[in-house]
Amino acid sequence: MIKKIFIFYFICISVIFNAQILDRYPKGLEFYEGGRVAFYKQFHELLLEKKIQPCENKNEDYIVKVVVYPDSKIKLVKQDSLTISNSKCSYEITREVLKYMKGWKPAEVEGTQHAALVEIPIYVDDLFDKYTDSYLPEIYFTNPEFDGGLNEFRKKVANNIDLARFSTKGSVTFRLEVSFFVDPEGKIQDLQLSQKTDNNEFNNMVLQSVKSIKKKWKPATFHSIPVKSYFRLPLSFNFE
Repeated sequence: MIKKIFIFYFICISVIFNAQILDRYPKGLEFYEGGRVAFYKQFHELLLEKKIQPCENKNEDYIVKVVVYPDSKIKLVKQDSLTISNSKCSYEITREVLKYMKGWKPAEVEGTQHAALVEIPIYVDDLFDKYTDSYLPEIYFTNPEFDGGLNEFRKKVANNIDLARFSTKGSVTFRLEVSFFVDPEGKIQDLQLSQKTDNNEFNNMVLQSVKSIKKKWKPATFHSIPVKSYFRLPLSFNFE
């Protein structure tokens, strides 16, 4: 079975690291002139213009990580050798094409431009003869699904939470967000809380509740092939 990773990079919160570089583009801002559609269109056009040859392995993919600076120059983020070796052709093609791309737009927060990281999935085979107008990789992507829907999953999580163990003054709502991968077999991996409460005991109880759900998910697919995918799920609990 061909396994790929398709991670959502498009719903995100900007957080500053290294004091200056945002680890995500602020919501609503585009990293490229004309948006993602324009980015992929120019990528396709450059493949043809520079007469770059397709990869022998048509299933190769690569997620390029780029820091876009306030002067619109970019720097590729170094990735581990295993990631590169598994997608060597896509990696080399991407590096070559990006040398000619000039439409980068710096991130802006409250009127000030910042360097920011953007992570872009590149499925090279889609960008040669298969390319279509308005291409975005997610048009070939289906989300992971839980049997009965997300509300059923939330219900199962809530059923394992003993709210009586926690006392609050008045009516209080705890909001959390769990994040995890769903692997190509539908199993949850790398579970964590991407948003926590101030109560560590409650946080741990939520994690244990999710871990206790053994029912598999229907995995995400890309080009009808099951793939590993990243998922975020907000949860809320009301205390009276």
